[in-house]
Amino acid sequence: MKVGSSPESGSLIQAHGRAGRGGLWAAALATGTALLSLGWASLATPASADPPAADPLAAELERRLVQDIQPLLATYCFTCHSGERVKGDVDLASLTSLKASLSRVDDLAMAREMLAIGEMPPKDKPRPSDHERLVIEQWRDAALKYVPSDAAPDPGWFTIHRLNRTE
Repeated sequence: MKVGSSPESGSLIQAHGRAGRGGLWAAALATGTALLSLGWASLATPASADPPAADPLAAELERRLVQDIQPLLATYCFTCHSGERVKGDVDLASLTSLKASLSRVDDLAMAREMLAIGEMPPKDKPRPSDHERLVIEQWRDAALKYVPSDAAPDPGWFTIHRLNRTE
């Protein structure tokens, strides 16, 4: 069989007017260049065509905050930890969104610890059931572990080395 006699390769070689090994290479290069230019053209499409997909974990944490956590906080915590005079400098009424919650990580950690050891709510106030306490703790743990997709990457561990004489 001659080079270029098969139906698949023949049309490619005939389109570029070359035969043989060099002709196949030139035809493949031309085809690849055309495909590459199509790829660059698709990258040049405007960004407004398809908005980036929302973070599903953030959406789930936000949903749980609004539907599960805020009603529990309103029932058991807002009497002391909202308004102008908040006790312990922990304003739980400001936890209206996931972004607001992430900016108050210290308050979340403190509230989680106080709830876990049974210090809050006080013994003379209504207390959440074990299931309600578990729901709050699980959400707070997930919120404390959550890292937004647009957050700066962690640079990692940096070890300080001892300097030598020339340094």
